[in-house]
Amino acid sequence: MLEKMIKNKTYTYIYPMLSKTIATVKDHLLNAFIGDIDHPEMDEHIFLLYEFQNTEKFLKYEAYLKEHEACIKNYDPTTETVMFVFDIPKDYINIYKLFKRGKYSRFPRDYKLHICAFHNIENGAHKIVQVLNKDERLYLELEERLDSPVSRDVDPSSIPDLEIEVFNKNYL
Repeated sequence: MLEKMIKNKTYTYIYPMLSKTIATVKDHLLNAFIGDIDHPEMDEHIFLLYEFQNTEKFLKYEAYLKEHEACIKNYDPTTETVMFVFDIPKDYINIYKLFKRGKYSRFPRDYKLHICAFHNIENGAHKIVQVLNKDERLYLELEERLDSPVSRDVDPSSIPDLEIEVFNKNYL
């Protein structure tokens, strides 16, 4: 069994986009990405990396994803993993662009609510809710950590780090 990856910002903010058109399953999902270092021609897509399972349930789900109209490609980065590459849903292209610039608070309210519902977040004090709403507590934490004032014009979370958001086989 592969070690659990720490879920990145793509998993948190972009993966929920697919749930409007695809029956998403988090079981055995290792992470989501906005690219693959070995496939730069497919930038501007959503990548889902699953740990391969030789079970009827997983094989059925794999076939479902492969046949889905939004899935443009699938491949096996290793013998233990399978990657699915999806088009960004047209309704979410602007949100995807905001994400890449670290403008989480500019996501439309309905998409913020969708993210929370997707991740079963009900607590308004949750870190993701704080980021989406530019919660003052995050700014105060940052200022204390940095020992410097932080402008309220910027979001209190960093822009996506491509070292983490773009897949690299070295993660495995």
